[in-house]
Amino acid sequence: MFLATWCGGSDHECADQTEEWRHADDFRCVPGREFHTGNHISLTLTYDDVEEARTVFNRLADGGSIGMELQQTFWSPLYGSLTDRYGVEWQISVDGA
Repeated sequence: MFLATWCGGSDHECADQTEEWRHADDFRCVPGREFHTGNHISLTLTYDDVEEARTVFNRLADGGSIGMELQQTFWSPLYGSLTDRYGVEWQISVDGA
């Protein structure tokens, strides 16, 4: 399932991972990945402001682990991913438009 909404000046996107996806040949999941609460959903927050994105990223990363440090990508001036202290996966992005 995928959900996209706009709230508080930023885009919010959610995608879940089902048991069937664990064995799918799909870029959204890692085959054979162990399922546990927190890794079955990925939340994406997209901001217009670089500093706001940095602030949110750092707050969510506190006590968690960083998957990809904030950096420029071909689709975003600033993008990073992390798992927060509760095991929930996050992607923080700045709109490249």
